[in-house]
Amino acid sequence: MPATAASAIAERMQQLRRIPMFAPLDAAPLTALAQRSTPHHYAPGEVLFEEGDPCAGVFVIVAGMVRIFEMSAAGRELMLHQDQAPTTVA
Repeated sequence: MPATAASAIAERMQQLRRIPMFAPLDAAPLTALAQRSTPHHYAPGEVLFEEGDPCAGVFVIVAGMVRIFEMSAAGRELMLHQDQAPTTVA
């Protein structure tokens, strides 16, 4: 594995360790998760997924915050949850 790929995996492992559900994992499963992860960058306010979408996986939020909301019948945004990084959303 090239040095840049290895350092990217190491960085992802470090980010995953900050998430309570991944923190107790040994190196082997954590490495496997890091190798299978795909980093994405989202703009503020960008929608990750909508209600009813098929599950695309687990979003690991390493910076910033995430809001979970639904739209009322009247078209108003109803905040269900807000969380700061590090966290996960699925």
